[in-house]
Amino acid sequence: MKTIILMTVMFLTMAFDRPAMAEGRIFYYGYILAQETGQFVDDKIIVNGTGEGISSLGRFTVTYRAELNFVTNRSTGTQQLTFQNGDVLNTDTRGIGQPPFHNMAVVNELASIRGDRSGTGRFAGVVGEFSIDRTVDLSTGKTFGTFKGDFVKP
Repeated sequence: MKTIILMTVMFLTMAFDRPAMAEGRIFYYGYILAQETGQFVDDKIIVNGTGEGISSLGRFTVTYRAELNFVTNRSTGTQQLTFQNGDVLNTDTRGIGQPPFHNMAVVNELASIRGDRSGTGRFAGVVGEFSIDRTVDLSTGKTFGTFKGDFVKP
């Protein structure tokens, strides 16, 4: 009986966890695994990364570049997600990192999708944003995390 009640509560939580889907609004979520490198330039670290992920919209590969000010732990950058069918999603990112602990860093980013350079295929002209929460192993450059967000089709 407890199992049935617990499963019902979990289902209702998932069903009412997000607002109703507005006309043309697409909600999505997923995870990412990547490898990144960093190069010190003045008071910044230039981060380049490549990886892959799975989302509610399908599998994709990702490339990104960010400039991290290691004094403020804030970054700006861009990323490109290329889905298996060839559709491309471009974003501009802003991030903030937590001070490293045991060679691990936690990064929180907000990726903005602008209609004028959003991408190709099903992403042409879309506007939206998604949040990315990642952990980076500073000794290996491996990073993993989750993301969720939404966009609006034109």
